[in-house]
Amino acid sequence: MRRLRGRIQSYSPKLIQTVSAENAEAFNLLSQGMLWSLVPAMVKSSEPGGALAQKISERQSLGEFGIGVSAVPNWIWLSSARELAGLKTTSWKQMGLGHAAHAEGWSTFAEAYEGALGGTTRSLGGFWL
Repeated sequence: MRRLRGRIQSYSPKLIQTVSAENAEAFNLLSQGMLWSLVPAMVKSSEPGGALAQKISERQSLGEFGIGVSAVPNWIWLSSARELAGLKTTSWKQMGLGHAAHAEGWSTFAEAYEGALGGTTRSLGGFWL
């Protein structure tokens, strides 16, 4: 990512983190970061029907997430097509990828993830700038 002159915009100093819908402080930091950064799209690896997706959707529907209008940010889902089959219509665009994109360095990340958090990961969520 850095070699391509891109950067990761994050709500915390860590490049990779998890946001829980129940953690009001972390959720508010994420929400404020999205409002501040004005990114047009957000990559989501959460469950489409899960608590986090519902909470972000509720805030965005009110224009209280992203750039302050209910049409953005657009959502890019890393979930499977089966999981996305029941998505509700929204005022913002939603796109599902056929498969998770694993860029150069994925195996190094996956090993570090497994060592730090246990288990394996198939996708990574965050937002791009």
